Amino acid sequence: MLYLRAAELDGSAKDQALHDIFGPDFLLKRPLLQAIETPAGATPPVLLVDELDRADDEFEAFLLEILSEFQITIPEIGTIRAQTPPIVILTSNRTRDIHDALKRRCLYHWIEYPSLAKEIAIVQARLPGVGDRLSQQVVAFRPPCPMWTTFCPSIIWPRSNNWARCLGKRCGGRMRRA
Repeated sequence: MLYLRAAELDGSAKDQALHDIFGPDFLLKRPLLQAIETPAGATPPVLLVDELDRADDEFEAFLLEILSEFQITIPEIGTIRAQTPPIVILTSNRTRDIHDALKRRCLYHWIEYPSLAKEIAIVQARLPGVGDRLSQQVVAFRPPCPMWTTFCPSIIWPRSNNWARCLGKRCGGRMRRA
């Protein structure tokens, strides 16, 4: 708005001012565009698209263009092609299916939910001040819905660590029955 007002006061042509606003000078370069604009010969950037299953269909279609052509089309500016294609990592919690065309452009790797012993080791590695007993109690608690451990393990890991951290500070390092 300030640019338009300044152009209006300066006497510049309104059409030229509108053209300038939709040009590259006013474009906010978000992570997808930053990853595409990496110079040739540079180390490829790593682009993490977390929880793709929670994105809308329009974003998935946009991402499909990036993964298939390594380019982004901006109607007012044109097509921007990657000089150095990014390394793209997509994650999903399987709350909905991802489009088949997108799946064909990816290498699929399933990460199993960790065993109790491994999750205890994760909590203790992330929170060295939490005692053995509390970390075992926190990990032994399982949510009542088995779907959580089947479809959404990434929800539980951070919460186990946060819960253990909170209990370690507030409850003297152990859980008590209510």
